[in-house]
Amino acid sequence: MRDRAGLTATEGARLLGISQAQLSNIGASRFGVSPERLRAMARNYRCSDIAYIQGLLDLAGERAPGRWETFREVLAAPLLDIAELEHHATGLQSANTSHIPGLLQTTDHAREIFRQVVPEFSRSDIEHRVSHRLQRQAILDRTASPPYQAVIHEAALRVPVGGTTVAKAQLRHLLEQSEREHITIQVIPFAIGAYPGSGQTILYVHGSAPRLDTVSLDQSHGPALVDAEAELEAYRLLLARMEAVALTPNSLPGGSVPGAGSPSPGGKGYRWNRAFLLLTAMRHSLAAPPEPFGTVPCSSDQRIFTTQGTRPRIELASVREQMSTSPPSGPGSKD
Repeated sequence: MRDRAGLTATEGARLLGISQAQLSNIGASRFGVSPERLRAMARNYRCSDIAYIQGLLDLAGERAPGRWETFREVLAAPLLDIAELEHHATGLQSANTSHIPGLLQTTDHAREIFRQVVPEFSRSDIEHRVSHRLQRQAILDRTASPPYQAVIHEAALRVPVGGTTVAKAQLRHLLEQSEREHITIQVIPFAIGAYPGSGQTILYVHGSAPRLDTVSLDQSHGPALVDAEAELEAYRLLLARMEAVALTPNSLPGGSVPGAGSPSPGGKGYRWNRAFLLLTAMRHSLAAPPEPFGTVPCSSDQRIFTTQGTRPRIELASVREQMSTSPPSGPGSKD
């Protein structure tokens, strides 16, 4: 608000009757801010965006000071900030090329990811980060969960993070999550080739007002948060283009790889994303590789994992049989 009002930090602090150091600490999230002070800021900084002001008041009023306090000594501040923003989000979008999105990772998958960080984390640091990640995922289990749309490249599905058992459990988890009403998972196959945003890891958090939107970019030194409107618009466009080239829950079977919005001849809508996950799961548990992606449809109620003795496996013959005989899913159904 102060920047948009064209005020310096000194001028802004004077209008609020506080020191410049106090204002700086509030801006850096080192100090909390009360709803009363937020209203004073809006009044003195001549902010007339009611939705934005109300969104800030909701954040200040509902913020639980101890929610992430146990992680403050071991995690970077941007990680705590993005977790708080997710908690208040009205919608979430992500795009990942080489990793499964953090909000969709299993415990063992996340633990293995943190084990690979250089310089190495201590065992306690790893467990703190795993715990933080799992607590972030709780937003997807709330009664009124925000809609979440995740775009994942095929490369991330094929990397056996933590070994076969962990990788297979992770794929099973993705399949289960993809069935939830508020979660949409799209896959970008290798066959697409180059595409906008390749190589980037993006999390877009939609706030209760557009000015509260924030993008988190995953980098080797930690997340970078972006909230400038010009940059947000660029990332909205980038995510839209990535979603457009990804397979959709009702993309067409038959050798080609259409983008989003491709019509289905005769109303047939096969679950391509689920087929991708299914066939990748096969690759993790069978010696013989499955058919190439882009050729096999799959019904939504497919039983994927069975057990034989103590070794989990996939009934390849029955899967192929059901794929060839099952009627396609309805065009309006959600994967």
